Amino acid sequence: NIVEEAYEVIADAFTDHKFKVSNQKSTADTRLHRLDLDGVSVNYVKYGVDVEIDPSFLENFYLIHMPIHGVSDVWQDGQRLSLNTSAAAVCSPSRRSRFYWYEDSGVLAVTISKASIYDYIQDAYEISLKSSIQFLPEMSARGGAFWSWRNLIQYILAEADQERSLITQPNSGAELKRLLMSCLINH
Repeated sequence: NIVEEAYEVIADAFTDHKFKVSNQKSTADTRLHRLDLDGVSVNYVKYGVDVEIDPSFLENFYLIHMPIHGVSDVWQDGQRLSLNTSAAAVCSPSRRSRFYWYEDSGVLAVTISKASIYDYIQDAYEISLKSSIQFLPEMSARGGAFWSWRNLIQYILAEADQERSLITQPNSGAELKRLLMSCLINH
């Protein structure tokens, strides 16, 4: 079954999770495209069927969940966010997360490792962190940070398709990673 095979690949890319299909179809349009930037990954994920995804706690990474078509629901510590293409959910490792993707959902899922965020904050702001960092759970189009985030992700994806991309250069990938973290912190 293609959806079950996709589950295995997606679990390997992110984290082990509970997975439940609501409307099984034999022709599911399931996809995963991934770009790694050392501690940050930009992923396009689509199942093509209604699915509930329950990773519980993400533990080692932050996840920015942004639909680029369709809608999806994200629960964090029981709070529901209904997302469309004008909003993103920011899932912190210390909050319990659960996702419901509808058949037409296509999501950009950006992961940033806890270590990368902590190192960035300590270097950029010259502070020592003593507790976990939790971000506001929603990044919406009402705030300017959403559009900056979305534009930056689109730029990274466009560059990833280029043969001699800027992001393949040693320092450029690191700078893009820092810019992504800056956008997230300032949302």
